[in-house]
Amino acid sequence: MYMLTFVLCSLYIPPSTPVIVYDSFISAAQSVIDFHTGCLFIICGDFNFPDISWSNDDFGLIYSTPSGPRIQCVPELFSFYNFFQLNQVSNLHGYILDLVFSNEIRLAVV
Repeated sequence: MYMLTFVLCSLYIPPSTPVIVYDSFISAAQSVIDFHTGCLFIICGDFNFPDISWSNDDFGLIYSTPSGPRIQCVPELFSFYNFFQLNQVSNLHGYILDLVFSNEIRLAVV
C-alpha cells in the first residue's frame, strides 16, 4: 500500500514585519523541508507581498519584484527547493497576498 505524508503549514505575516521574522521563518522552513524529504508540502498564508508577480515553469517557482531583500528571501527559499506558487486568486485590489506553496504542481487552489 502506498502512503503519502503531508507537511502542512499556515501562517500570517503582518505588513511591515521586521526582517528577523522572515529570517526565522526561512530557517524553520529549511529545517523542516530538509528533514522531511519525500513528503508533500503545502505552505499557505498571507505573506503580505503585494509587489511580487508569480508564475511557475516545469522546475518550480518564478517571481519578479522591485522590492528589496525583505521580500525576496521567501520566494528564493521556495524557488531553491523547486516549489510552486499555486494560488492565482487576487484580492479586491488585484494583488495575490494569500499564497500556496507546494512541491507538487498538480494541486489545485479553488
